[in-house]
Amino acid sequence: MMSSRPNRVLKELITELLTGSQDEEMTHPARYPNHADAVEDWKRAMECGTMTGKPFSPITVDHYVYYVNEYLSRYPEVNGDHLRQAMEKMPVNQFARKNKYHRAIVSFAKFLIRENSLSESFLGKAKVLKPRRHLPPRQISVNEEQIKKLEGACKTDLDMFILTMLANTGLRAAEFCDLKVKDIYLDEGFLIVEKGKGNKRRKIGLNAEATKALKAHLRKHPTKKGDDPLTFDIIGQPITRCGVLTRMSKLGKRTGIEVSPHALRRAFVTINANKGRSLVMLQLACGHADITTTRSYCKTTEDEMIKAMKDW
Repeated sequence: MMSSRPNRVLKELITELLTGSQDEEMTHPARYPNHADAVEDWKRAMECGTMTGKPFSPITVDHYVYYVNEYLSRYPEVNGDHLRQAMEKMPVNQFARKNKYHRAIVSFAKFLIRENSLSESFLGKAKVLKPRRHLPPRQISVNEEQIKKLEGACKTDLDMFILTMLANTGLRAAEFCDLKVKDIYLDEGFLIVEKGKGNKRRKIGLNAEATKALKAHLRKHPTKKGDDPLTFDIIGQPITRCGVLTRMSKLGKRTGIEVSPHALRRAFVTINANKGRSLVMLQLACGHADITTTRSYCKTTEDEMIKAMKDW
């Protein structure tokens, strides 16, 4: 007759394992039963690099926090059903917004999972909801003639300064807003972007138009020194990315030209590429990790190509 001892031992082992699992769960309760309470800690984790091993760029942090707060204003917690509902409410042609929204929620979810406040199964549900581009990206640009028309429509020195700097340096709007007085080296002919995309530092050369605009701007603000922001708005506050976008949008409406800071960035690449400037140098100026991105910024038209080929 077989002894019942092996069965008793097996039962004791199973009981011990189950009890141990329960005890372990009890010692690690959900840190954020209310998901909204986790936003500030998640933001700090992105800023200091404990989410992925390196800090997120300030603009990415701002965008992610904005979208997560928008989500939490409508839904009490992060879960698959709520994310599906949120994604379904967005127009199908707003791929960029839907993609950023989805990435923000997933990033926040990973933080909640790390803090034992969300099941890891959420990531599988979120993966199915990831938006896929079904229309080609809409990439606007402007040509030299249009830039001249935009310059003529500037009603303030600030509008002219922003337009001139973006069109002649290829700076991103956020990079322009982050410039400080100490980042400008007029005698040496360059400026420094301390934190570009991916927190990368780079130098950008200054042509005659950018140099002239900077000298005039600094003469009007002689009290600004060192760590002071380079550009202030009309109420004396540092210019923001939203402020730059708004000013360029209004300028576009006055002229009937569709323009944005990124359209001016593409124009910078296109105009200089058409003049024979090196794509490698344009890549460095724009801070692109891959030269194919720089190449994609070239929006040379057929008319421009035909005109150029007459001198070949």
